[in-house]
Amino acid sequence: MPTCADAIEELFASESGSLTAPEVIGRLYARWPDRPWKETTIRQHLVGMSFNHTSAHHVPHLAHRRILHWTPGGHYRRWDPAKDAAPAATRDEDTPKRVLDLTRGASEETVGYVCHGTIVRR
Repeated sequence: MPTCADAIEELFASESGSLTAPEVIGRLYARWPDRPWKETTIRQHLVGMSFNHTSAHHVPHLAHRRILHWTPGGHYRRWDPAKDAAPAATRDEDTPKRVLDLTRGASEETVGYVCHGTIVRR
């Protein structure tokens, strides 16, 4: 059985669009019908796993799992460094840093960013 954060990561790994909290809850409960997490737990994880949610600071134990972008309309989607602003950082170690792919010769192609200890790929 995965953790709630693992289940949300798995869901958004295959989701190209945005989902509301009720849609996320419904999809998680469809995948795990025994409902191992309460709705409030899932909602708190969505907040804590969002780089830009205004209440994410209330869920600091999920700061290293932030992969989502939240819109004020209540939709969540995978954070995309090409479209979304860099996440706000409070400490230098949390500042997004480019991940370069230097395996292709001398090129410095950005393949993603590291923020809060998580690599977010482009």
